[in-house]
Amino acid sequence: LLEIARVVLAGRRVLWYDPRENEVNAARCVHVTNDSGLVLAPGAVSVVDGGKFVGQSQLAPMVPGDDALVPYGQDSTVMVQRVLEPALQSTAVAGVAAVRVKGRLVGCAVSHRQVRATTYRVRNNSARAVEALLVDHTAGAEHGGFVVTTTDGCVKAAVGFARFRLALAPHGEAELVVREEATYETRHTAVDEIRSRVLADRGLEEAGLLPAELRAELLGLVQAATLLERLRAVALSGRAGDDAARRELDAAAD
Repeated sequence: LLEIARVVLAGRRVLWYDPRENEVNAARCVHVTNDSGLVLAPGAVSVVDGGKFVGQSQLAPMVPGDDALVPYGQDSTVMVQRVLEPALQSTAVAGVAAVRVKGRLVGCAVSHRQVRATTYRVRNNSARAVEALLVDHTAGAEHGGFVVTTTDGCVKAAVGFARFRLALAPHGEAELVVREEATYETRHTAVDEIRSRVLADRGLEEAGLLPAELRAELLGLVQAATLLERLRAVALSGRAGDDAARRELDAAAD
């Protein structure tokens, strides 16, 4: 066995909760920071606490300044409940824009803003205080990916991810609400959709989300399409076998 280097890293005991790992319980971890100035290779790590072996884990590669969680067992003293409160969820229209093809109006695009809130309710069943409980939150991937907007208590963040830190008194409780947002667009070119989902919602114009000029254009588009369908039905009912009538009506539609 050849020893290459021996380093001492800063570390502390923490509890770590990630619902992807365990829906209810947190894990006991050592939060390690690579302050050695060396690049540490991946490998197996044995965890010894108070002179006793308590677990083994894998250490990911760490460049100087990196931090990592080294889990060494489950904790049964802290219980976490994760819920989506219906009152905290919302989806609202952010705006309506015209959809044109070669300058011709063919429909509209509606922008939506969705807010999702996840509530973490935490209870410490122990007579000892918990100095650091780390809660990992992964945002939803729908609509191109949600963005976490909550910053209070956040100690680490990346695209679609945030880590929060809580402290718990003996037999204490805490609540963490993490909000995330996404914007997405729906396009409506069918007459029935434009009529029922856009024009029928008078609140869009009242809120300034649907410009009056665009509403008038969409209304004209719907009226013209409706009239054309009626003309086609009347013409084809009387001249069902007349191919020339069909060609004339198709040309009018174009």
